[in-house]
Amino acid sequence: MVISVFKTNISEKNLSQLDSKFSQVQEVIDWNTDLDDCDKVLRVVSRVDISSLVPSLLKEMNLECKELK
Repeated sequence: MVISVFKTNISEKNLSQLDSKFSQVQEVIDWNTDLDDCDKVLRVVSRVDISSLVPSLLKEMNLECKELK
């Protein structure tokens, strides 16, 4: 299991679309966001490392995403 954490600009209105995106990725086990945090943190739990895939998925939605290490 791999946990990846990202700084984003996700808002409440993006959550349903984001859920649809992640449900199409078989490797994703779970995900959540902290919209109250100034970095709008996105946490993704996956079976394998998909940290390079997540930014491209968000970019398709015109969202910013940068991995936090």
